[in-house]
This record gives sequence, C-alpha cells and structure tokens, in this order.
Amino acid sequence: MFSIIPSALVGGIVYKRLNRSLKILFWFILVSIVWDAMSYYCYLRQLSNMALLNLYPLVQFGFIALIYFFISEKKYWKISILIMSLILYLFSVYTIVIMDDIMIFNSLQRYVEGIIVITICIGYYVQILRQAEYMYLEKTPFFWLTSGYLVYFSGTLLLFLFARLIFENDPGGYHWNIRQFLQIGLNMIYVVTFWLGCKKLTS
Repeated sequence: MFSIIPSALVGGIVYKRLNRSLKILFWFILVSIVWDAMSYYCYLRQLSNMALLNLYPLVQFGFIALIYFFISEKKYWKISILIMSLILYLFSVYTIVIMDDIMIFNSLQRYVEGIIVITICIGYYVQILRQAEYMYLEKTPFFWLTSGYLVYFSGTLLLFLFARLIFENDPGGYHWNIRQFLQIGLNMIYVVTFWLGCKKLTS
C-alpha cells in the first residue's frame, strides 16, 4: 500500500515537465492512493470493501487506456483501444450486474482486463519496433511503463482467474502475496518512468 508513495512524490516534483500521458499516469497514482485509503478505512471499520475492489479495475483500465490512446500515433490503434475499452466495460457490467454481485470478488473481470492490457502492451511494442525511432529503449519512459504493465498483468493473470479458489483453499493468503510483490515492482517502475519522462522532455 505504501510502496506507491515514492512514485507520487517523484511525479509531483516533475509534474510540470511531463507530457500529457505521464500526467495522466500521475493522476491515476493519486486516485489509486485515495482508493487504497478508502479500502483500508473499510477494513479498519470492519466494513466490506468488495465494491471498491470490483470497481477499481474499471478506473485502472480507464487511465491505462487513456495513456496508450494518447501515445499511439496510428489511428487504427486508437480505434482498437476504444473498442477494447468498450468490451471490458460492457463485460464488467454484465458480470457484476447479471452474472454476479458487486459484493462478490469479480475474478473474471480482472482476467479480461489483464488480457486486454497485455494486448495493448504488445501493440505498443509492435509500434515502436516498426517505427525504429528509439535507439536506446531503456531510456524511453513508456518502454519501462509498458514492460512494468506486461510483467504485472502477466503475473497476475492466472492468479485473478482462480482467485476464488485461492481464497477458499489458502486462507492465509500466501499465494496472494505474489500479487503484492508484483504491485511493489510496478510502483517502482512508475518512479523510473517519471524520472526518464522529465529527463527526455528537457534534454
């Protein structure tokens, strides 16, 4: 929960030197902090935070889709991102309202989100390889961000698919710690992304 704070601090310090997509990433991090705080408050008050957990993927994906929509230069890829966003939101409404309940963990929603984000990441890789614009990918902020998302969502894909089974058979949550370690790694990637983003735009 607290590992995201360094990225918020770095993003806030260099905010004025960031481009539009990285500013969107910064606001996503702030929203995530508020969301985590509300979820933790519910936990302390012994209230169910399941509704927050089920709504968060919609917020998360909305920010991710916006980031890649603005950095994508191809019109067909922008349209593809819009279509994939529509698919996820319609599927989420269907699973939450019709198939399930908002107070029950929606593992299918997370699984579909993971597949779509992985698809967007692969699409970004294809674009930069075809453009051959960047000689040093390791100095490109969005290469780091995309790699972070690819590792995180690939690592949690099966975890979310079998989330309910894990909850039932692993009350201690040891397997769930995998997701926590991946989240900490992603939060550190955010720091690198902001740092490279401000350097690239001012160099």
